[in-house]
Amino acid sequence: MTGVMGGRSGAGYGRPLRDDLGAARPRPRIGWLVAALILDVVLVLLLVQKEVPLSWGLVLFVWFNAFLYAISALKRRAFLAGFLVAFFIFLLSRATLERVFDFANPTVDLDDLEAISWMLLLAMGGILVGYAIARARRDSEMPAELDPDPRRKSSSVSREDVRRGALIVYYCALPFALFSVIQSIGFVAGASYAALYTSDYVERTSGLAGGLLQYAHEIALVAFVVYLATLPTFRSARLPVFLWIAYTGSFMLTGRRRDVAVLLLFVACYAITRNRITPDDPWLTRKRIWVVAAIIPFVAIGFAGLEAWRGVGSADAGFNFDALPGFFYGQGVSVTVLQNVANYGQHLPDQSYLLEFARTGFLPRLLGFPVLEGNSEARALTGGSLSHSLSWVVLGPNAYMAGLSTGTSFIAEAFVGFGLAGCAAIGFVYGLLLAWLDRLGRGGITVNILRLLIAQPILWSPRGSSTGFIQTLIAPSTLAGLAAILLLASVGSTRRGRRVRAGEPS
Repeated sequence: MTGVMGGRSGAGYGRPLRDDLGAARPRPRIGWLVAALILDVVLVLLLVQKEVPLSWGLVLFVWFNAFLYAISALKRRAFLAGFLVAFFIFLLSRATLERVFDFANPTVDLDDLEAISWMLLLAMGGILVGYAIARARRDSEMPAELDPDPRRKSSSVSREDVRRGALIVYYCALPFALFSVIQSIGFVAGASYAALYTSDYVERTSGLAGGLLQYAHEIALVAFVVYLATLPTFRSARLPVFLWIAYTGSFMLTGRRRDVAVLLLFVACYAITRNRITPDDPWLTRKRIWVVAAIIPFVAIGFAGLEAWRGVGSADAGFNFDALPGFFYGQGVSVTVLQNVANYGQHLPDQSYLLEFARTGFLPRLLGFPVLEGNSEARALTGGSLSHSLSWVVLGPNAYMAGLSTGTSFIAEAFVGFGLAGCAAIGFVYGLLLAWLDRLGRGGITVNILRLLIAQPILWSPRGSSTGFIQTLIAPSTLAGLAAILLLASVGSTRRGRRVRAGEPS
């Protein structure tokens, strides 16, 4: 998609950056520093009073200050802030609720907690160093205003052409994607949530028709992301965004919450960033923030009720407010992945789990690897997936084959491969990536498409694969979706050029 950029489009280019919701004014750095200092003192006093182990106290202190740093300039660090929210919920919430707020008896002993703390500290340290280095270098190169590169103004394919092409692909693929979800809902109704991950489900959805339906979902997602990368106005984007949220919300009827959770976090980060990119067309206003704030508790209740309905989580109070504490406590179970790799790492199959992306899509066919799907012995022992291998070792073959899983984490995969040094290194890489995401709006549309394509896997990485973003970029469905959009955009550009040459309005 080289050279795709149609000059100026969308409000806000060429204007100074503004505060999150107000008029342009300098950031209150001194106020933030004083507030951060006061909050740090309160946090330290609380940790001392609760006699929290020093290692875990350091983890909370580092995370808290990283989060303060992110929200102190939220429009410029929205993806860092979103990532840190996911980081806390999935990796820090359980032990924090246990040891700081006495929600439950500690489930991790002190020795394991110290090992986990070192993994988390080195990973967060790497993230902050990578992010700071990338932002310091890039910020020194940034122009004061968000002007597009003048060299791109003569491109034959405009931003509007790409936007139209993305919408055509999106609306064509969405009905088939919805039909695929309806099929999954019917399968779960006759079995269970965990059955979605068994070989039986893979066999039932295999074949040409099943493959096309799965591709429809992935291509629709690509088209949705490309559409957002063209920076549409809030008014024009309301219907596509609403339809995608509604469609993704239907996944909850299958017991899958990952897609909904990561989408909501992604949309929030994107909306905040749009306030920086297009201040004359903000996606977040005070009124919209109040509406979202009123909806969030009910979304959380829905997640909590889903946890109880699935029968595999810790929440058991159903669809009501009583389920919320247990629900958030249950999300922190991902930290046990770090505990498991520390205790069972030596029993795992000898594989490079950082190369899982080479076992999916067309790469395994090129490299001579078998293409493995679902829970199977072959995938657990030779598939290069830490989630599958760890589930086989920790849960046992019977539970694993029934569809249960321990999950994974980008930190755990790095630790298995390279120990604590790997945790710091993967953190550094993710810091660079997060800084790159927070530059959304700068550069051509091709760069912004790549940014948004990898954003959701990165936001999910505290509970997902370390190389999920690579899998997304090289997936056949991604390449097919991008090719279809580029073809339609090129056709639209050609037709527009003919109209211009004929003297008709473009």
